[in-house]
Amino acid sequence: MIKAIRTATTVDQDLPELIKAASVEIMSLMLETNQLKLENIISVFFSITPDLKSFNPATAIRENLDWTEIPMICFQEAFIEGGLPYCIRALIHVQNCPKPEIKHIYLHKAQSLRSEWSQVKKI
Repeated sequence: MIKAIRTATTVDQDLPELIKAASVEIMSLMLETNQLKLENIISVFFSITPDLKSFNPATAIRENLDWTEIPMICFQEAFIEGGLPYCIRALIHVQNCPKPEIKHIYLHKAQSLRSEWSQVKKI
């Protein structure tokens, strides 16, 4: 069975090291929370808000988590007036998920997008 997991997080400014750290944090937590292994992941779509221009989250994952065999793509989120800035979102397609119910992960200021899926206290 194929399932989709949503994640989102934010950074405080457009700096490569912040984008890398946030991307690794959210994907690592998604794996741990859902008890997934790399062979469960089919593909990952990342979107970033237009104010993030310095680094690609997919590159951060390939370089830091060694997901070299997983197809990933990154594209720009549509600009929406008043939308959440500095936001990284992901849609992860998985198969043979070991847990019957998946957990979506929303961190930091992205918790405001889906408070029912928030994983940590609001900051």
